[in-house]
Amino acid sequence: MMGATAPAVSVSEAVETLAPLLWQYIRAGGRLPDGVERFASFFSGPSSP
Repeated sequence: MMGATAPAVSVSEAVETLAPLLWQYIRAGGRLPDGVERFASFFSGPSSP
């Protein structure tokens, strides 16, 4: 088993970098995989009851 190491990039940095690129892809008519809506709440932050 390999030793645990810290990721080279933090999750928040990855999201900050990839979110605008993903948004451009969607706006340009790019198709997302089926079922991806389930994960949309992950990017939208905490939900209100």
